[in-house]
Amino acid sequence: MKTVFTPLMSIIISVLLDGNTALRPYFWKTNTLQRIHRGDNGENVTVCDETSRSIIAYTEVQHRWIIEHFQEQELIQTVTKARMQSAEFSSPDKRHRFRIVIQTDNQGPHRRTQRLVTLNADTDNESLTCVVQFAIPQRTNRSLSNLPEKLETVKRTRGGMEIAKQALPDNLDQHIDNDALVILCTVTIYERSTTICDSDSQRDEDSGKAFVDSFKGLLDNKTGSDLEIIAKSCVINAHKSILLARNLKMVTLIRNQTEGNKQLNATQYSCDAMRCVVEYVYTNKCSLKPEIAEEVLLAASQYQLTPLKRIAERVLIKCLNEENIASNIMLAKNTSSNALLRSISRFITRNPHILNSPTWKEMEMKNTRQAAFILRETVLQ
Repeated sequence: MKTVFTPLMSIIISVLLDGNTALRPYFWKTNTLQRIHRGDNGENVTVCDETSRSIIAYTEVQHRWIIEHFQEQELIQTVTKARMQSAEFSSPDKRHRFRIVIQTDNQGPHRRTQRLVTLNADTDNESLTCVVQFAIPQRTNRSLSNLPEKLETVKRTRGGMEIAKQALPDNLDQHIDNDALVILCTVTIYERSTTICDSDSQRDEDSGKAFVDSFKGLLDNKTGSDLEIIAKSCVINAHKSILLARNLKMVTLIRNQTEGNKQLNATQYSCDAMRCVVEYVYTNKCSLKPEIAEEVLLAASQYQLTPLKRIAERVLIKCLNEENIASNIMLAKNTSSNALLRSISRFITRNPHILNSPTWKEMEMKNTRQAAFILRETVLQ
């Protein structure tokens, strides 16, 4: 079970899972999805004082259907009027069962024969809400052609109900390799939606601002300080009592590093970056410039300052470009920054030429696993 943040307007790009196949980007503009309505009737509503975040739990089911002797099967289907063989699969918990079928339709304009791929579903639940995505690989370059995704909500069915139908491309010969057609079906099943509280943003009321400013003055004034934070090129004076109240992780590091508990070694970070971190501990604010955002994200991750980590992520996301994409991939992986990874994936989807750039080629040579990881994240967005 995974969790995804709403809104549910995303690009779902599936990929042929073949160990010998090179991954290539393919951009497909999807249809706007319908809104999913909560059915809680106002019960168990979460009330948040600051920021609320709506999330949805979902399960993704992927099935790869290889239709061998495709043209022969089509010929037999035409002559005998029999239905082509189908493929069946189910969700991991076996509560939802699916069947893919290919059929022909001769009722189109000018009686043109049209091939259709359909998905039927049978569920043990009261209802099933899911997004269905079909994809087929190109014969020559193995890139994927994605058919438009579709959001469906159906009531409990017995014996199966058609939930998705898409027309296959007219130039299907370009997708048939050695008389075999591969169809990749991805079904994203949405289980439930919930709302959680999030302290990402702080209210800036007058009284609160005065209180924060007083702490800023305390940081600027060395009087009463009993701790030195040693950055790369400066020493920042701080107060252990404030750190104890605001960031237990820092206090733990101080106790582990020195017997006198009067210094915190942070020489891996620049003075500006560490000053930003300490200022945030005191005031919930900091002057975060793009030049130090990478260091601040590393420090926020180390000292477990989640709100500051989100601030640094937003700055880095705004500054994504072809030159820094490789370094940001490494940074996102080292700090477990899912938000940054998702943004990098979307950036690559919008700018697929990056995969042919010297920067990307260099990263593929030096960090093959990282390149493969971000490609996987890209195609699963």
